[in-house]
Amino acid sequence: MFLRNIFKVCSANALSQVISLLAVPVITRIYDPNEYGIFNSVYLAYVMLLFPIAGFRLNAAVLLPKSDEDASELFLISCISTLIFSTVVGLIILSLIAGDLLPNSWNSSVYTTMLLLIPIGIFIQGIQQNLISWTIRQKRFNTSAISRISESVCDRSSVLTYGFLLSNGFLGLIIGRILGPMIASIILFKNNYKELAGIMNRINGKKCKALLKRYNRFIFFSTPAAIFDTASRQVPLIIMSWYFVAEAIGHYALAIQVVNLPMLVISDAITNVFMQKAAQSKQQGVDITADIKILIKYMLYLILPIISVLIFSGPMLFSFVFGERWVAAGELSSILAIMFLFTFIHRPLSAFFDVHERQRARFFFDLVLLIGRCSCIFAGALIFDSMHVAITLLVVWSSIVYLTGLVYLLRVVGISFFDFSGTIKNAFLSATPLILFLAIVSKSSVNINLLLMLLSSGIAIHIIWIILFDPNLRLKVSAYMVRR
Repeated sequence: MFLRNIFKVCSANALSQVISLLAVPVITRIYDPNEYGIFNSVYLAYVMLLFPIAGFRLNAAVLLPKSDEDASELFLISCISTLIFSTVVGLIILSLIAGDLLPNSWNSSVYTTMLLLIPIGIFIQGIQQNLISWTIRQKRFNTSAISRISESVCDRSSVLTYGFLLSNGFLGLIIGRILGPMIASIILFKNNYKELAGIMNRINGKKCKALLKRYNRFIFFSTPAAIFDTASRQVPLIIMSWYFVAEAIGHYALAIQVVNLPMLVISDAITNVFMQKAAQSKQQGVDITADIKILIKYMLYLILPIISVLIFSGPMLFSFVFGERWVAAGELSSILAIMFLFTFIHRPLSAFFDVHERQRARFFFDLVLLIGRCSCIFAGALIFDSMHVAITLLVVWSSIVYLTGLVYLLRVVGISFFDFSGTIKNAFLSATPLILFLAIVSKSSVNINLLLMLLSSGIAIHIIWIILFDPNLRLKVSAYMVRR
């Protein structure tokens, strides 16, 4: 059931991201790197920085109570907190605009509109994350899948429609990011209406107070940790916008989006399912260390080919898919791919911070990550005056911190570093032929058509090699073929 749920959510995530990815080559030909950079560094960076903490992380606590009654009250508290938080952010923005306290470069109607839409984006995505937590608790993975696909379709179609009809690219990109989560939230609420409709009638002030006391670690430790976690991804982008031109920020934003794709398609889906299984296993006292080892192994099998292709063929692929003006984004993706190898594995296992109530450890981990990343960007900008150096430093620091966090989380669940390193070694050994093949191809002077053919052939051979290399996987494939 666990693997079936992962496959179900992964399939929906894959389809939603395929829809987004198919639209990106058109979007990058409608919107230029300058527009893309401003959208990401002004609107998206602040929304993504703030919406995860709008409910003070009580959305994660919704999964933990044994009774749905307690979980529903936590859900309501989180939604009310999201509304209050978004309103406060809106009042702060209005005060900055009224007091003429914005940077001179932001004194235009376009920037003002973007800023005023930030609290709306925070509220909608905050409510969406609460509804996702409730949906996962109820094991309605089909609903989660449908909402994800609907969000992607609405987002991309809005961005494309606005881009074709109107010339102002900033608002087109923002409208898509508002309408997509809004449609997804409506679908999630509609499919959970039966349980959620009566929450207001069942609300109990004393019980809410007791629940807040019981799960206060989420407010006082998990919330700051979430701030540091999101800030470690978004603040470097904001700092870059202080020192580098918007076009360079646009290249970085696209590189991040593409390199992030495997994490959005696979890792986030696994995280959603794994969070529910981990919470349930802890409640029942079930040991899932064997599942974790298998999960890490198969995640490495999935991510290593993708990372290898980006490292060796990123610039040429970006030029072909997104247009010649995005070659610099491909160069950045080759650097960022190394960091996302560790992020990809770390993301599902980070559920243990909440499940085992290790919020203090998460707080420290995310604080160290944030300080290090910001220092790397400042060093690259002020000392080396190079965005490539800044990103390289960021990748090295992030990889070290994520690897350390992985080792800690595995110790929490009783898996030794020796077992973990053995799994990594076997996965890399299985990928060695593909890595060598891609390294040779990248040094050859081949046109894009031949490159695509070679990449496809190499990955196909790699899949066959993995099946032959892993006896357990070979048995599962054989059993499946017999059933067919």
